[in-house]
Amino acid sequence: MPTDTLSSHQAVSKADINALSERISTVLRKTQSDLRAPTGLKQPPSFPAAHVAEMCGITPAAFARALERASSEGMPPGEAQPNRMRLFSAEDAQRWVRKYRKNFLRPTGKRAAIIGIGNFKGGVGKTVMTACLAQGLTMKGHRVLCIDYDPQGSLTTMLGLNPVTVTAEQTVMPIMYRRDDERAKDSLKEVVKQTYWPSLDIIPSSFQLFSGEFELPLRQMMANVKGSLEPNFVFSQVLIDALQRDLWYEYDFILIDTPPALSYMTLTAFWAADGLLMPIPAEGIDFASSAQFWNMLTEISTGFQKKSGKAKEFAFILAVPSKIDSQIMTTREMLAMMKGAYGAFYANTEIPDTAAVRVQGTMYMTIYDGKDYIGSRKTLQRATDAFDKLVAEVEDNAVHRIWRSTYSDINRGVEENPAEATQGACHGK
Repeated sequence: MPTDTLSSHQAVSKADINALSERISTVLRKTQSDLRAPTGLKQPPSFPAAHVAEMCGITPAAFARALERASSEGMPPGEAQPNRMRLFSAEDAQRWVRKYRKNFLRPTGKRAAIIGIGNFKGGVGKTVMTACLAQGLTMKGHRVLCIDYDPQGSLTTMLGLNPVTVTAEQTVMPIMYRRDDERAKDSLKEVVKQTYWPSLDIIPSSFQLFSGEFELPLRQMMANVKGSLEPNFVFSQVLIDALQRDLWYEYDFILIDTPPALSYMTLTAFWAADGLLMPIPAEGIDFASSAQFWNMLTEISTGFQKKSGKAKEFAFILAVPSKIDSQIMTTREMLAMMKGAYGAFYANTEIPDTAAVRVQGTMYMTIYDGKDYIGSRKTLQRATDAFDKLVAEVEDNAVHRIWRSTYSDINRGVEENPAEATQGACHGK
């Protein structure tokens, strides 16, 4: 029987480890429940009228005039408060944003912009960046899908699901299996789950994603055997093929949070991506590791090109300084070095190392969930401003380098979606 205490002569058994896993899962479920609403679900914040006006890019006065026409135009009027303030749910705020930001939304017939967030190293802020970027993009009127590729499931947890309860068949694993495996699927549409945040869906993760590192090389090896069921199989294509099948016209952005490794699974994510974001702390070891990352990616790309005959290109790459304490002199020196090295690939945004980000992460929340944040509002605003800037930068790259350029057609060989062209895009345009 597993026990809570072990003597100095007692070995740790499989049962002990299993019991430990169950205890941690129980604590995690209770902690998440305590931090959420009574329904057991996280709730997005509400927004005052002035904030909605800012998101729409108009003045409060102009928004007040628009509210006078809200009922006749079928727009949400918000909910009046005793203090004469008017609050809007996240979903209603998004409706107003879409009305005023039509020129920045995905054009009818264009597919989703697919963004991979990756780094060799863990602890650099990938998951927080993915979650905040996803929420921020929805508040600019976009519909977003997150794909959690990390077996740790941190993004899944942050977006309100418990990865312990997620099975392999509810993740990206079905597209990794061989075609003769009864668990195999060509599509991921069935595993998409809604989150608590409007216009933000997720394909969750579980620890069973580790098995992908065995399935993919085995499948590739069997594809090379005479009489193979998949003689033309190239493992790097599995994700992009699945997304192309029935998801990439359903969303404006698809964000992929990858594990800290350049593995078989991670490479399928990068091969699907139009843009790559790499969060890099201003530390010498992180900077050096990033150089190794790009070197290895280049070498692997060369090998894939020889096999498939296709060269991989990205619409954009951004190295994003993360966890930055600008008060430290050595940090400023390292940032200058990073900027000089990355040049045009260096983001215009620095993500600060603030208590707001750390505290919210501890509570399974993001800075955009900050309505109940108990710390300094100035600290929270500083973090929010930084992520707002990153969201704007990513959106600008998508608009000009993907949707309004020839990149999409050249790299994917697809024409405009005929269904969307006749029915309108996902925003009802």
